[in-house]
Amino acid sequence: MPNPSISFMLMHSDEQVIERMWERLLEGGKILMALDSYPWSPRYGWVEDKYGVSWQLYLATEDQITQSLTPTLLYCQSEMGRAEEAIKTYTTLFPNSSIEGILKYGAEQPTLKGLVQHAQFDIDGFTLMAMDGDEGHRFSFSDGVSLVVMCADQVEVDKYWIGLTSDGGSEGRCGWLKDRYGVSWQIVPNRLLELMQDKTKAAKVNNALMKMNKIIIRELEEAGHS
Repeated sequence: MPNPSISFMLMHSDEQVIERMWERLLEGGKILMALDSYPWSPRYGWVEDKYGVSWQLYLATEDQITQSLTPTLLYCQSEMGRAEEAIKTYTTLFPNSSIEGILKYGAEQPTLKGLVQHAQFDIDGFTLMAMDGDEGHRFSFSDGVSLVVMCADQVEVDKYWIGLTSDGGSEGRCGWLKDRYGVSWQIVPNRLLELMQDKTKAAKVNNALMKMNKIIIRELEEAGHS
């Protein structure tokens, strides 16, 4: 099930858009943080929609918005305090990545001092955010929300599979895995989508896929031609 451990930060410079999106997402959902004025934004709120997906709505200036919708990872429970480590892991593994900034809690929050209050980083040009949660959170990462990596070839599949399952990660089926922090990923070759679009091959390819952990492109192609 989805939970607030991975939410989607929706940033917009028009307050009316923020208000309208808030009302629509709140239908059948619940408020996690009221839509109000906060030190970091004149209009911000955190809401869980009727499907259990969490959204953070943030009124921002145009120069603050690099990406209108941004996955935001919240490291809590057993992963509390590992946000900075995770960010460094991801930005080292993926090419064209960088850490845009890390804001840490100060002495005014003694139980959280030194932990990540908010961070922004890029993975191959795609922006993500991260933060450490406090001890009050009763959730952790789940399969309800996963991050998908599309790969050009088997070399990329192998690289990301090994990089994310090493040092405490775990393999799942059909290209799914959990990294050492409990975050779920899908490592998917572009070739899989091409094969699945061929109606004469899709069923055979899917049957082969169901037997795999890491996806092996050659075996999918052989299944499609059998």
